[in-house]
Amino acid sequence: MPSHSKRCSSASHRHVHTLVGLSNPTAKTSGEEKEAACPEQRTQQPRLQFALERFTSSPACPQRKTMNEVKEALRNVEQKYKLFQQQQFTFISALEHSRENAHSKIQPISSIEQVQSYMEHHCNNSTDQRILLMFLDVCTELSKLCQRFEALHSGTPVTNNLLEKCKALVSQSNDLSSLRAKYPHDVVNHLSCDEARNHYGGVVSLIPIVLDFMKEWIAHSEKLSHKVLQHGAT
Repeated sequence: MPSHSKRCSSASHRHVHTLVGLSNPTAKTSGEEKEAACPEQRTQQPRLQFALERFTSSPACPQRKTMNEVKEALRNVEQKYKLFQQQQFTFISALEHSRENAHSKIQPISSIEQVQSYMEHHCNNSTDQRILLMFLDVCTELSKLCQRFEALHSGTPVTNNLLEKCKALVSQSNDLSSLRAKYPHDVVNHLSCDEARNHYGGVVSLIPIVLDFMKEWIAHSEKLSHKVLQHGAT
């Protein structure tokens, strides 16, 4: 009998304890106690989520996927330019032939539309036409990239200034005769003499200068994205 009484008493105690736990709405599990002890931990996740949402949806900040696509497009243009740059001597020869045919050897090459006119009206062979078309294709790709940059985000004074420079440089009628690409670019130094540099220094400098501005634009835009993300997470 005493043994049976102890077992009944123990079972009753467990039953009462369970009922107390169920009837007490303020009773906390160990996980809830940890959460209550660290209120900052509860708010950290929503804050981070909010920051990420701002990063991917805010009109003032480019979406990561779109930025990666633009960077890839710029890399593709750079690859095309490298192929063109390896044929600079052929490009200068084509311009020389075209200027002779057009009877315009006095003035330097001054614009993209002048190269376009040479290709359309003053090319006598397929080699010259091919290399002039290659130059024009790269310029067209750079112009398209300007449009994509503009659509990517509203920009800052710094990025807007860089973009305006790019748009002006790749304009068909822009006077590029005074352009000179500086170190580390060596396109001007590869021209054979002072006369060649005066005539062709601008046209060979155009693409590397625009590419530099575009890479600078991307660098500033990515800094802007990181700042928005950090600001939203605090």
